[in-house]
Amino acid sequence: MLTIYDILQELKETAQSKRDLGERFEKLMQAYLRHDLYYKDLFSDVWLWKEYPNKNNTP
Repeated sequence: MLTIYDILQELKETAQSKRDLGERFEKLMQAYLRHDLYYKDLFSDVWLWKEYPNKNNTP
């Protein structure tokens, strides 16, 4: 059985750059928040930063 540490290590080993690592981590967290039994009902939307509608209006 994979642990979160195994998954994070795989992300680090396969990422082509720090940006790629960050994007892969974002996708992992998005999937987790959308499917976890607790969090899936807590959030109505889970966006990646590049999809976030107000990203250009943040302070």
